Amino acid sequence: MNASARICAALALLYTLVSPAQAAPVTWGVNVDLPGVATITGTVSFDDAKVAGFFDGMNNPADTHVDGAFRLTSAALGLSDELFSPFQFQPYYYADMGDGPHVDATFDFGPYSLYLDNASEARLYATSTYASGTWSFDRNYSAVPAPATLALTGLGLALLGAVRARARGHHVG
Repeated sequence: MNASARICAALALLYTLVSPAQAAPVTWGVNVDLPGVATITGTVSFDDAKVAGFFDGMNNPADTHVDGAFRLTSAALGLSDELFSPFQFQPYYYADMGDGPHVDATFDFGPYSLYLDNASEARLYATSTYASGTWSFDRNYSAVPAPATLALTGLGLALLGAVRARARGHHVG
């Protein structure tokens, strides 16, 4: 392996090791039950990267708000895979702070406003309608590393193996 190939291999390996890892996309289910009025189902997709500098009053440096893309459906309310994005929300519960999962904005559609609060409380407002109920996340998901991260790691390891084999006197390729 010539010097330029070794430099390229070293740079690829260095880039793989020091570049910030891209967070894998995550998708959770969203379920809202407003008894006697409507059921809302859908998903939220996010990359699990914290929103820098966002505090919701708790003033916690470990704040975990993320930007998510919500897709909601409810036949009773006229929602059909409606996209709400980007929406900041907190996906995790912190018992030490009493701060649970919540969405930091109101979903506005047609005459309705939907609010998803701490403690799984859901509220729906409209000109002549008010309903309260519950909501939750369905966290059954599996995070998969981004393909580019896997490709760069594989390339770096392959080139490192070729350099080591060449240094030992074995011919590669």
